[in-house]
Amino acid sequence: MVRIFLLLFLPLLAGCEGDGMAVVNIFIPQRIRISHGQPPDGQVGKAYSFRITAEVKNTPNDSDYSYDFRFVDGAIPPGTQFATHDNTFAEVAGIPTQTGQFAFAVSVKTDIDPEWFGDDESDEKIFTITIR
Repeated sequence: MVRIFLLLFLPLLAGCEGDGMAVVNIFIPQRIRISHGQPPDGQVGKAYSFRITAEVKNTPNDSDYSYDFRFVDGAIPPGTQFATHDNTFAEVAGIPTQTGQFAFAVSVKTDIDPEWFGDDESDEKIFTITIR
């Protein structure tokens, strides 16, 4: 019932003056996205940290979601660790002990009601860290 109402009502909002999509985003959460670009380069023997965040654009509820970050595949620099923090972000941090390029994939899922996007509301991104 809600979906039928939204399908009929939302096109009208999109035609309103101003940003109709901003109004739409209040009612329908946008798909989750990992929101960070590629990590900075690091150096052997020097502290390194790279924070990975995600977002669901759903004004005014943008920060109301819990994120489940997972290390999917690949390798991070030796001497660093992948960790998640309070279901809000993930981080690769530590003191690298080896030079090279290290590629790895991270996925994130959220607690959005599966009715909106099905059972698999997630995103995945590949990162590459260069240690000199």
